Amino acid sequence: MMSNCRTGIVLNSVLLWFWNDYVGVNENVTPIINLVVTVPVNFLVNKIWVYR
Repeated sequence: MMSNCRTGIVLNSVLLWFWNDYVGVNENVTPIINLVVTVPVNFLVNKIWVYR
């Protein structure tokens, strides 16, 4: 379970960097975009890793 938490934190950090620095999206919008991406990824990781 702890691995899933780290996956979400790392993915969130990388996406924040990507959206802000590489793409140039406003810093106030990036957390919303990250939610749309990280919630399904965390769900899939939980489904595959924890509930196999």
